[in-house]
Amino acid sequence: MDFIFLTCIDLEKAFNKLVIVDDKTKIMLEEVLNLHFKNGVADRKGVLMRKEIVPLTKEILESHKP
Repeated sequence: MDFIFLTCIDLEKAFNKLVIVDDKTKIMLEEVLNLHFKNGVADRKGVLMRKEIVPLTKEILESHKP
């Protein structure tokens, strides 16, 4: 696997918490979701489901192919 992350949704407060374990995933998600990770954790306002994140990441990755 090239990118591993965990996203949890707080429906009551309407935000995602994302957790990453490597710099490659950090760089990709910061670009795709306009996030800033601190100690491998970032919060994103608004609820974004995994099925919405995957197409966004796929689009970015395909645009960076040589």
